[in-house]
Amino acid sequence: MQKATYEFISKQLNDRILEWRKCSQCTEEFPIFQKDQEMLEKIAPTVGGKKQLFATSEFCPDCRARQRLVRRNERNFYSRTSSLSGKKIFSLYSPDAEIKVFEHEEWYSEKWNPMDFAQDIDFAGSIQKQLSLLRKQIPTLSVMTIDNQNCTYTTGT
Repeated sequence: MQKATYEFISKQLNDRILEWRKCSQCTEEFPIFQKDQEMLEKIAPTVGGKKQLFATSEFCPDCRARQRLVRRNERNFYSRTSSLSGKKIFSLYSPDAEIKVFEHEEWYSEKWNPMDFAQDIDFAGSIQKQLSLLRKQIPTLSVMTIDNQNCTYTTGT
């Protein structure tokens, strides 16, 4: 987005631009708005009596949106085996994906306990790395279906 557009948004929303940054991915300039900074401070957790502030983004809004959407797959199905039962299932996740995938009925069943995947947080280590490892360990639904009747080959609602 152009700088003038950001400045127009700032005026319309009465939200002061605190600083300008260059996106570390696409090198476009983008603003850090005052209300964004206030929100980061507001949601920052307090651990051991000390507020753990979040860093402001190094990426522009467009690059952040791309990063959020890159994991979405709504067009391709894969044949793979369930990580719980070993039976053949259809999945949104490739067999090469380093994650555990359960069939819909298995995921909602009593055959596994989500609390088996609980972990302590290492505040000295990288939260990003810990979440990445946790993502690989916690089972994922093979497809997202709601009120689906007699059709294995769909996802979404």
